[in-house]
Amino acid sequence: MTQSHRPPYISDSPTALFSAAAECVCVTSIAGHFCIDDFKAVSPLLVVDMIAEVTRAIEVRGLNRIGIIGTRTVMETRFYGRITGAEIVPPSEPDLDHVHQAYTSMATSGFVTQDQRSVLNAVSHRLLEDQGAEAIMLGGTDLALAFKEQAAGFPLVDCAGIHADAIAKLAIACPMKEKPEVLQGTLALMVLKRLDVLGPQHGYGIARRIEQISGDVQAVNQGTLYPLLLKLEHEGSIASQWGASENNRRAHFYRLTTTGRKQLQQDCPRTSNSISRIMPCCKDSFFSSHVSLNWRPRRR
Repeated sequence: MTQSHRPPYISDSPTALFSAAAECVCVTSIAGHFCIDDFKAVSPLLVVDMIAEVTRAIEVRGLNRIGIIGTRTVMETRFYGRITGAEIVPPSEPDLDHVHQAYTSMATSGFVTQDQRSVLNAVSHRLLEDQGAEAIMLGGTDLALAFKEQAAGFPLVDCAGIHADAIAKLAIACPMKEKPEVLQGTLALMVLKRLDVLGPQHGYGIARRIEQISGDVQAVNQGTLYPLLLKLEHEGSIASQWGASENNRRAHFYRLTTTGRKQLQQDCPRTSNSISRIMPCCKDSFFSSHVSLNWRPRRR
Protein backbone atom coordinates (compact mmCIF):
# COMPACT_ATOMS: atom_id res chain seq x y z
CA MET A 1 0.00 0.00 0.00
CA THR A 2 1.61 3.26 -1.14
CA GLN A 3 1.50 6.42 0.94
CA SER A 4 -0.90 8.12 -1.49
CA HIS A 5 -3.35 5.18 -1.18
CA ARG A 6 -3.28 4.87 2.60
CA PRO A 7 -6.62 5.63 4.27
CA PRO A 8 -6.24 8.68 6.58
CA TYR A 9 -6.90 6.62 9.71
CA ILE A 10 -3.71 4.61 9.15
CA SER A 11 -1.50 7.62 9.80
CA ASP A 12 -3.86 9.98 11.67
CA SER A 13 -5.02 7.61 14.40
CA PRO A 14 -1.63 6.75 15.95
CA THR A 15 -0.55 10.40 15.72
CA ALA A 16 -3.70 11.49 17.59
CA LEU A 17 -3.08 8.82 20.23
CA PHE A 18 0.52 9.98 20.58
CA SER A 19 -0.73 13.54 21.09
CA ALA A 20 -2.94 12.21 23.88
CA ALA A 21 0.21 10.82 25.61
CA ALA A 22 -0.42 7.15 24.72
CA GLU A 23 2.69 4.95 24.88
CA CYS A 24 1.56 2.10 22.61
CA VAL A 25 -1.30 1.26 20.26
CA CYS A 26 -3.19 -2.00 19.72
CA VAL A 27 -5.36 -2.90 16.73
CA THR A 28 -7.83 -5.24 18.40
CA SER A 29 -9.67 -6.22 15.22
CA ILE A 30 -8.38 -9.19 13.23
CA ALA A 31 -9.75 -7.58 10.06
CA GLY A 32 -7.70 -4.46 10.86
CA HIS A 33 -4.48 -6.45 10.51
CA PHE A 34 -4.74 -6.61 6.72
CA CYS A 35 -2.62 -3.43 6.63
CA ILE A 36 -0.73 -3.81 9.91
CA ASP A 37 2.70 -3.39 8.27
CA ASP A 38 1.67 -0.02 6.76
CA PHE A 39 0.19 1.00 10.11
CA LYS A 40 3.41 0.12 11.95
CA ALA A 41 5.51 1.99 9.37
CA VAL A 42 3.83 5.34 10.11
CA SER A 43 2.96 4.93 13.80
CA PRO A 44 5.04 7.02 16.24
CA LEU A 45 3.94 4.53 18.92
CA LEU A 46 4.85 0.93 19.62
CA VAL A 47 2.29 -1.32 17.88
CA VAL A 48 1.32 -4.58 19.60
CA ASP A 49 0.95 -6.75 16.48
CA MET A 50 -1.58 -9.59 16.89
CA ILE A 51 -0.16 -11.62 14.00
CA ALA A 52 3.37 -11.47 15.42
CA GLU A 53 2.10 -12.52 18.86
CA VAL A 54 0.09 -15.42 17.39
CA THR A 55 3.12 -16.57 15.39
CA ARG A 56 5.21 -16.63 18.57
CA ALA A 57 2.52 -18.58 20.45
CA ILE A 58 2.35 -21.17 17.65
CA GLU A 59 6.12 -21.61 17.76
CA VAL A 60 6.05 -22.10 21.54
CA ARG A 61 3.36 -24.77 21.22
CA GLY A 62 5.21 -26.51 18.39
CA LEU A 63 2.18 -26.61 16.07
CA ASN A 64 2.80 -27.38 12.38
CA ARG A 65 -0.65 -27.58 10.76
CA ILE A 66 -3.55 -25.43 11.92
CA GLY A 67 -7.10 -25.17 10.61
CA ILE A 68 -8.60 -21.66 10.47
CA ILE A 69 -12.16 -20.37 10.73
CA GLY A 70 -13.38 -16.78 10.47
CA THR A 71 -14.43 -14.51 7.63
CA ARG A 72 -13.96 -15.60 4.04
CA THR A 73 -11.07 -13.15 3.55
CA VAL A 74 -9.19 -14.29 6.65
CA MET A 75 -9.66 -17.96 5.77
CA GLU A 76 -8.78 -17.65 2.07
CA THR A 77 -5.67 -15.54 2.76
CA ARG A 78 -4.67 -17.81 5.66
CA PHE A 79 -4.63 -14.83 8.06
CA TYR A 80 -3.27 -12.46 5.39
CA GLY A 81 -0.39 -14.83 4.63
CA ARG A 82 1.64 -13.57 7.57
CA ILE A 83 1.71 -16.60 9.84
CA THR A 84 5.14 -18.21 9.55
CA GLY A 85 6.39 -21.51 10.90
CA ALA A 86 3.13 -23.42 10.46
CA GLU A 87 0.77 -24.34 7.62
CA ILE A 88 -2.63 -22.66 7.86
CA VAL A 89 -5.45 -24.78 6.40
CA PRO A 90 -8.81 -23.19 5.46
CA PRO A 91 -12.00 -25.24 5.08
CA SER A 92 -12.95 -26.52 1.65
CA GLU A 93 -16.15 -25.40 -0.08
CA PRO A 94 -18.98 -25.47 0.83
CA ASP A 95 -17.71 -25.46 4.43
CA LEU A 96 -15.83 -22.21 3.87
CA ASP A 97 -19.00 -20.42 2.80
CA HIS A 98 -21.01 -21.92 5.66
CA VAL A 99 -18.43 -20.72 8.20
CA HIS A 100 -18.36 -17.24 6.67
CA GLN A 101 -22.15 -16.95 6.80
CA ALA A 102 -22.35 -18.25 10.37
CA TYR A 103 -19.55 -15.98 11.54
CA THR A 104 -20.80 -12.74 9.93
CA SER A 105 -24.36 -13.34 11.18
CA MET A 106 -23.05 -14.02 14.69
CA ALA A 107 -20.78 -10.94 14.66
CA THR A 108 -23.62 -8.72 13.43
CA SER A 109 -26.10 -9.85 16.07
CA GLY A 110 -23.63 -10.10 18.95
CA PHE A 111 -24.76 -13.58 20.02
CA VAL A 112 -24.42 -17.13 18.73
CA THR A 113 -27.35 -19.40 17.89
CA GLN A 114 -27.27 -23.15 18.30
CA ASP A 115 -27.30 -23.61 14.51
CA GLN A 116 -24.30 -21.32 14.11
CA ARG A 117 -22.42 -23.12 16.89
CA SER A 118 -23.18 -26.46 15.24
CA VAL A 119 -21.80 -25.27 11.87
CA LEU A 120 -18.59 -23.95 13.42
CA ASN A 121 -18.04 -27.09 15.50
CA ALA A 122 -18.74 -29.45 12.61
CA VAL A 123 -16.33 -27.67 10.25
CA SER A 124 -13.67 -27.54 12.98
CA HIS A 125 -13.92 -31.31 13.46
CA ARG A 126 -13.60 -31.89 9.71
CA LEU A 127 -10.46 -29.76 9.63
CA LEU A 128 -9.01 -31.82 12.47
CA GLU A 129 -10.11 -35.26 11.29
CA ASP A 130 -10.09 -35.00 7.48
CA GLN A 131 -7.36 -32.40 6.82
CA GLY A 132 -4.90 -33.26 9.58
CA ALA A 133 -5.08 -30.00 11.54
CA GLU A 134 -3.54 -30.13 15.02
CA ALA A 135 -5.55 -27.17 16.32
CA ILE A 136 -8.20 -24.68 15.17
CA MET A 137 -7.30 -21.02 14.82
CA LEU A 138 -10.08 -18.63 15.82
CA GLY A 139 -9.58 -16.09 13.02
CA GLY A 140 -12.24 -13.67 14.26
CA THR A 141 -12.61 -11.86 17.57
CA ASP A 142 -16.34 -12.70 17.79
CA LEU A 143 -15.60 -16.44 17.77
CA ALA A 144 -15.16 -16.10 21.54
CA LEU A 145 -18.98 -16.18 21.58
CA ALA A 146 -18.97 -19.74 20.24
CA PHE A 147 -15.82 -21.28 21.73
CA LYS A 148 -14.43 -21.59 25.25
CA GLU A 149 -11.00 -23.19 25.35
CA GLN A 150 -11.78 -25.37 28.35
CA ALA A 151 -15.00 -26.72 26.82
CA ALA A 152 -14.11 -26.87 23.11
CA GLY A 153 -12.96 -30.50 23.17
CA PHE A 154 -10.04 -29.78 20.80
CA PRO A 155 -6.98 -27.46 20.81
CA LEU A 156 -7.62 -23.82 19.93
CA VAL A 157 -5.38 -20.97 18.81
CA ASP A 158 -7.37 -18.04 20.17
CA CYS A 159 -5.89 -15.05 18.31
CA ALA A 160 -7.81 -12.41 20.27
CA GLY A 161 -6.94 -14.08 23.58
CA ILE A 162 -3.23 -14.31 22.69
CA HIS A 163 -3.26 -10.64 21.72
CA ALA A 164 -4.99 -9.63 24.95
CA ASP A 165 -2.41 -11.56 26.99
CA ALA A 166 0.45 -9.79 25.17
CA ILE A 167 -1.13 -6.38 25.81
CA ALA A 168 -1.61 -7.18 29.50
CA LYS A 169 1.98 -8.42 29.89
CA LEU A 170 3.29 -5.24 28.25
CA ALA A 171 1.20 -3.07 30.55
CA ILE A 172 2.43 -4.95 33.64
CA ALA A 173 6.08 -4.99 32.56
CA CYS A 174 6.21 -1.35 31.43
CA PRO A 175 4.07 0.81 33.72
CA MET A 176 3.63 4.40 32.62
CA LYS A 177 6.47 6.59 33.82
CA GLU A 178 5.49 9.66 35.73
CA LYS A 179 7.43 12.63 34.43
CA PRO A 180 7.10 16.18 35.66
CA GLU A 181 5.52 18.33 32.98
CA VAL A 182 7.30 21.43 31.74
CA LEU A 183 5.46 24.54 32.90
CA GLN A 184 3.82 26.46 30.06
CA GLY A 185 5.72 29.74 30.58
CA THR A 186 9.05 27.95 30.52
CA LEU A 187 7.88 25.79 27.61
CA ALA A 188 7.21 28.87 25.49
CA LEU A 189 10.78 30.07 26.02
CA MET A 190 12.12 26.58 25.25
CA VAL A 191 10.15 26.42 22.01
CA LEU A 192 11.50 29.78 20.87
CA LYS A 193 15.05 28.75 21.74
CA ARG A 194 14.71 25.42 19.93
CA LEU A 195 13.52 27.17 16.77
CA ASP A 196 16.34 29.69 17.09
CA VAL A 197 18.94 26.91 17.33
CA LEU A 198 17.49 24.31 14.96
CA GLY A 199 15.54 26.33 12.41
CA PRO A 200 12.08 25.20 11.18
CA GLN A 201 10.67 22.17 13.00
CA HIS A 202 7.34 20.40 13.33
CA GLY A 203 5.65 20.09 16.71
CA TYR A 204 6.69 16.50 17.36
CA GLY A 205 10.33 17.37 16.62
CA ILE A 206 10.23 20.29 19.06
CA ALA A 207 8.71 18.14 21.81
CA ARG A 208 11.12 15.26 21.35
CA ARG A 209 14.18 17.52 21.28
CA ILE A 210 13.21 19.18 24.57
CA GLU A 211 12.57 15.78 26.16
CA GLN A 212 15.82 14.33 24.81
CA ILE A 213 17.89 17.22 26.13
CA SER A 214 16.33 16.71 29.56
CA GLY A 215 17.38 13.05 29.44
CA ASP A 216 13.66 12.17 29.20
CA VAL A 217 13.21 13.52 32.71
CA GLN A 218 10.79 16.22 31.58
CA ALA A 219 7.58 15.51 29.68
CA VAL A 220 6.16 17.78 26.98
CA ASN A 221 2.41 17.32 26.99
CA GLN A 222 1.11 17.40 23.41
CA GLY A 223 -2.18 18.83 24.67
CA THR A 224 -0.22 21.79 26.03
CA LEU A 225 2.30 22.19 23.20
CA TYR A 226 -0.01 22.61 20.22
CA PRO A 227 -2.28 25.27 21.78
CA LEU A 228 0.93 27.06 22.81
CA LEU A 229 2.23 26.97 19.23
CA LEU A 230 -1.05 28.49 18.02
CA LYS A 231 -0.78 31.20 20.69
CA LEU A 232 2.83 32.03 19.75
CA GLU A 233 1.85 32.17 16.09
CA HIS A 234 -1.08 34.46 16.87
CA GLU A 235 1.28 36.76 18.81
CA GLY A 236 3.67 36.86 15.85
CA SER A 237 6.57 35.15 17.65
CA ILE A 238 6.55 32.22 15.24
CA ALA A 239 5.17 31.49 11.79
CA SER A 240 4.17 28.18 10.22
CA GLN A 241 4.28 26.60 6.79
CA TRP A 242 3.26 23.21 5.44
CA GLY A 243 6.22 20.96 4.66
CA ALA A 244 7.30 17.34 4.33
CA SER A 245 8.66 15.61 7.44
CA GLU A 246 11.56 13.16 7.54
CA ASN A 247 9.26 10.29 6.55
CA ASN A 248 7.62 12.42 3.84
CA ARG A 249 4.42 13.10 5.76
CA ARG A 250 2.64 16.44 5.53
CA ALA A 251 3.25 18.48 8.66
CA HIS A 252 3.18 22.04 9.99
CA PHE A 253 6.71 23.45 10.35
CA TYR A 254 7.26 26.37 12.69
CA ARG A 255 9.98 29.01 12.42
CA LEU A 256 11.09 31.87 14.62
CA THR A 257 10.12 35.35 13.40
CA THR A 258 11.98 38.62 13.96
CA THR A 259 9.49 39.42 16.73
CA GLY A 260 10.13 36.06 18.35
CA ARG A 261 13.88 36.51 18.17
CA LYS A 262 13.62 39.90 19.87
CA GLN A 263 11.42 38.39 22.56
CA LEU A 264 13.93 35.60 23.10
CA GLN A 265 16.82 38.07 23.42
CA GLN A 266 14.90 40.13 25.96
CA ASP A 267 13.96 37.05 27.98
CA CYS A 268 17.31 35.26 27.67
CA PRO A 269 18.32 35.65 31.37
CA ARG A 270 14.90 34.39 32.46
CA THR A 271 15.12 31.52 29.97
CA SER A 272 18.49 30.48 31.39
CA ASN A 273 17.29 30.63 34.99
CA SER A 274 14.09 28.69 34.21
CA ILE A 275 15.92 25.93 32.38
CA SER A 276 18.55 25.75 35.14
CA ARG A 277 15.79 25.13 37.69
CA ILE A 278 13.99 22.34 35.87
CA MET A 279 16.91 20.83 33.92
CA PRO A 280 20.09 21.79 35.81
CA CYS A 281 22.14 19.03 34.21
CA CYS A 282 21.45 20.02 30.63
CA LYS A 283 21.28 23.81 30.44
CA ASP A 284 24.51 24.01 28.43
CA SER A 285 23.37 21.43 25.88
CA PHE A 286 20.01 23.18 25.55
CA PHE A 287 21.67 26.44 24.54
CA SER A 288 24.41 24.99 22.38
CA SER A 289 22.91 21.94 20.61
CA HIS A 290 22.93 22.15 16.83
CA VAL A 291 21.09 19.45 14.92
CA SER A 292 20.75 19.25 11.16
CA LEU A 293 17.13 19.19 10.02
CA ASN A 294 15.93 17.39 6.94
CA TRP A 295 13.23 19.84 5.89
CA ARG A 296 11.91 21.12 2.63
CA PRO A 297 8.82 23.23 1.88
CA ARG A 298 6.00 21.30 0.26
CA ARG A 299 5.49 22.31 -3.33
CA ARG A 300 2.04 23.61 -4.08
